[in-house]
Amino acid sequence: MKKFDLVIFDCDGVLVDSERITNTVFAKMLNELGLTVTLDDVFDTFVGNSMARCLEIIQDMLGKPVPDNFVLEYKRRITEDLRANLKPVSDINNVLDILNKLELAYCVASSGDHDKMQTTLRIKV
Repeated sequence: MKKFDLVIFDCDGVLVDSERITNTVFAKMLNELGLTVTLDDVFDTFVGNSMARCLEIIQDMLGKPVPDNFVLEYKRRITEDLRANLKPVSDINNVLDILNKLELAYCVASSGDHDKMQTTLRIKV
């Protein structure tokens, strides 16, 4: 007898490691704007915030408005980098195989935007 009928996975860090890729792009773009930030700085300051809040933080750090094309360029770059570099988390294939053998349904829940999720979930796991 099953104790549950569905397994719900978060995406990043559970199925794939997209956060490292997207935040590396973010750090690079902030440096291009003239801010000196590391990947650790990005994780500490921006991860967990909405893009709107991130833009407010960047504007405060810059002392001027963020360029109008920043978000569009960020999405373009992360899509390119995710397509080129995204890999499944170690052993997730084994977990999915076990769930399939047990005939347990599973799905993904994420706060990532639809474009990012479509790119992220296209990788072969």
